[in-house]
Amino acid sequence: MPCGKTGLQLFLIALSSKQNNVMHGILQGNSEISSEIIRSFASVLPMEVNRFKTSISDNVMYYAPSENYWKNKVLLLPSIDTLGKKNTALTELILQGGVNRLVTENTEQGTYRASNKSVNGNLSFISSTASGYHDLLKSDTVLALPLCNPNEIKKTIVTNQIKRFAGLLDENDTQVAQRQLQALFRDIKNIKVVNPYLEQVNVSKFLNNDSKLITQFLKVTNLITLLHQKQVKMTNTDGTYQIEVQANHMMQALELFREVWFKEEKELPFTLASTLVRIKKELINDNSENHKQTDFSVKEMRAKLKVSPSSFARHIGTLYDYGKLERTGGNKKEGYTYQVTNWNDGTDTAQQFEDFKNEILSL
Repeated sequence: MPCGKTGLQLFLIALSSKQNNVMHGILQGNSEISSEIIRSFASVLPMEVNRFKTSISDNVMYYAPSENYWKNKVLLLPSIDTLGKKNTALTELILQGGVNRLVTENTEQGTYRASNKSVNGNLSFISSTASGYHDLLKSDTVLALPLCNPNEIKKTIVTNQIKRFAGLLDENDTQVAQRQLQALFRDIKNIKVVNPYLEQVNVSKFLNNDSKLITQFLKVTNLITLLHQKQVKMTNTDGTYQIEVQANHMMQALELFREVWFKEEKELPFTLASTLVRIKKELINDNSENHKQTDFSVKEMRAKLKVSPSSFARHIGTLYDYGKLERTGGNKKEGYTYQVTNWNDGTDTAQQFEDFKNEILSL
């Protein structure tokens, strides 16, 4: 894998295919690098769960080669940016956990009839996007994973390619490592995971009461515990085997996915900070009770703030790059809608991280 951290993140997400509540991962960043990471990661998954595809049509979700083709499997696509609007079955499967649709189809007699089309199975989905926003990212089950050190990853990819063409890369070592990871994946069993620390650690406080982040953090913690099932004590309660989360598992979840839980704070120039403050004030004035969940369009907000189109567009773009705004809809032609990501101006995210870390260490 070009990036060990990203590889471990994807491995944990793939493990969720063994559970009833699956997780999905979308890499965010350069499409060339992301696609190479996904192709490389596909090689460490056992053949029986690996569903790597370069593209996929909507109908193939219904007409799978076998009944259990999607059950407890991992679907890997290099990019979701090429899916198009017709791939509704895949979107429904990920966002809703299943597809149960009533459709019309032709009969042999040339008439139409209603038919029920369904797709079931604990399918974990891994892909990437070069865009800042995709509908799938709305789901609590989808982790948005920013690329770690893209320049270093690209350098590693190029170096490995040169070594491979020059015959300097030991393919045997690579294959041995792949087989070991495949064996590990097969060996892990779906066991009930219990977290005994939830009453001692106020996860909501450190994650700003964000239900999506809280859900994702707890699920990732359980997956890390599942990965370490041979190192923890297993108990049998009323015929059900279970293992308990350890404090270090929560710490690993916190640090491994740090960019997901805590967006990096950067020093904003005065003009940008001023624009962000004015946007927040307008959202509060328009919807005082639910302003934190309120979306706004660039066009409408610019008109309210009476800012020149070019300046406001630059400010929005920069605030988005800094992680202060999140795209929630729209497109390049008609314009995007955004949502403010952090309303707690008095809290530094680095300090939040350290406070959460210290809370776990005290367990």
